[in-house]
Amino acid sequence: MSDFNHISDYFSGTLSPEEMKLFDQKIIQDPAFAEEVAFYCNALQETKNQLDTEKKNRFRKLYANGSAQQKNKPVFFMQRWVQVAAAAIIIIAALAGWLLWPQPGAHDLADKYIQQHFYQLPNTMGTTDSLQTAIALNNRNQLPEALAIFEKLAVAGKNETAIKNAGIVSLRMKNYDKAISYFSQLEQMAHLYANPGKFYKALALLQRNLPGDKETAKQLLKAVIEIDPENREEATGIVKKL
Repeated sequence: MSDFNHISDYFSGTLSPEEMKLFDQKIIQDPAFAEEVAFYCNALQETKNQLDTEKKNRFRKLYANGSAQQKNKPVFFMQRWVQVAAAAIIIIAALAGWLLWPQPGAHDLADKYIQQHFYQLPNTMGTTDSLQTAIALNNRNQLPEALAIFEKLAVAGKNETAIKNAGIVSLRMKNYDKAISYFSQLEQMAHLYANPGKFYKALALLQRNLPGDKETAKQLLKAVIEIDPENREEATGIVKKL
């Protein structure tokens, strides 16, 4: 039954980015696991469609009666009942969480994007040895060391990649003022074909969350929706929560 717990964690968004990646790979590589995920989704949807006060009470009565009737049954049937009951409890718990817990807000969506995209930076073609070293340090969670190199490169050569990554590492370190400063520099680089400066600055503002930050972030995100196809979908989802 450990797979049911793992599947529930995946759909509730509690897995780390690395765990989510491994989960996706397991679906592709393990047909039995893929079937179990499909069963979970179908059961969750069915429960969601039918769940109301009367049916919850009926489930409790059935569960109580079933438990009493199974006491004298063979061990095989008892184990099967325990498995089915445990699966039902997990599904109902997940659904209850979906119904009762607050849905992710703009801050939560921004934080999720940061975790999924900024904790592991890609090593792009043509980058210098110093940039590659700093990226590797970020990916190993050695943030002060990575920031020191990015900042040195950003000052020395006005390197847009260094400026962008200096802002990213500052954001991960929760130095929001510094992150916003770097993303503002990036935003002003009009020569860049794909410039994420506005979007990243909006993320930093939502994380900082000082008076006026949400409204400024909202305006930036609206601009992103109009001019930045790469980040349009994420920006649209966050704006809906503001």
